[in-house]
Amino acid sequence: MADVVSDIMGFADNVSVSLPSLRVDAFTVGIAAQLQQARRSGLTFAPEAGTWRMRQVINKLIREEDLYAAVDAAFSNGWRRVKLYFLTGLPTETDEDTLGITELARNCVAIGQRHQRGASVTASVGGFVPKPFTPFQWFGQNTVAELERKISMLRSDASKSRGVQLRWHDPKATLIEGLMSRGDRRVGRVIEHVWRAGGTFQEWTEHFQLGRWLDALAEAGLQADWYVHRHRSEHELLPWDHLSAGLHKDFLWQDWQDALAEVGLPDCRWTPCYDCGACTGYGVEHVVASAMPPAGGSQGTGQDLDSGHIVPVSLLGRKPSPSGATAAAATAAGGAP
Repeated sequence: MADVVSDIMGFADNVSVSLPSLRVDAFTVGIAAQLQQARRSGLTFAPEAGTWRMRQVINKLIREEDLYAAVDAAFSNGWRRVKLYFLTGLPTETDEDTLGITELARNCVAIGQRHQRGASVTASVGGFVPKPFTPFQWFGQNTVAELERKISMLRSDASKSRGVQLRWHDPKATLIEGLMSRGDRRVGRVIEHVWRAGGTFQEWTEHFQLGRWLDALAEAGLQADWYVHRHRSEHELLPWDHLSAGLHKDFLWQDWQDALAEVGLPDCRWTPCYDCGACTGYGVEHVVASAMPPAGGSQGTGQDLDSGHIVPVSLLGRKPSPSGATAAAATAAGGAP
């Protein structure tokens, strides 16, 4: 990344640098110093979840220390605002996990105020939409009412903190994104009905109308709740099971169970193969420059080069297996009703 930034800086007088979300564990003071030479539009980091427990569930193993170090590097090199991207409605999410979003943002503002009087942090929150071919394809997405409750809770908490700004994605639009994500071929009729009823540019906030979609679903004899909000069982035939993304379904199911048990998986580039199917199915062989993991690590296995070869991340032990059906366990832990 540093080499790319250095190349860009050769055109600093003519380039306004706008970066996508950055790897928290790869952003350094050196990179921040190089970027500050160009016109800047802001920096975005994506912790994705507000607590370490929640980041273990989704296997986005970013330490808070890594985030704070990256934010400190940015503010100390002239940035006045930083954006953090989060998801809410994640599997097993509790209100404490949700409020962890504003807590992280508040702590980042405090770091920024050491360097900038007007330091601010925008927490951008999107509703979690489970995707096919991931461990979360069996998870029942949070309802619109539940996502709205969580957003309201975040808005109230953010209003107490100067410098913390909250932005959020419309939960009603998140509902339709879930329908598009995990719908079967019958949803094609729904899409056509919306289009014929004048529903163009539905992805634009100012043009989106939930009523069009609900009417189209009713016309087709379908229910959004069945597609979007219910948890799915291990042996249910999923609409995309006839396709292959290279990952074994039994591996994904085990990964889903590990997520419910809050078990983070180390990066397979520096561990024995998990036999997920991605490499063996496509004849891919890993070739890495070093057998030693990199510093930090969004996968949580990285060696901190400043700590004398000490691995800084400790994964929690496996929780007892949830009693009863997975769906019931996930629901009780904060999933969709």
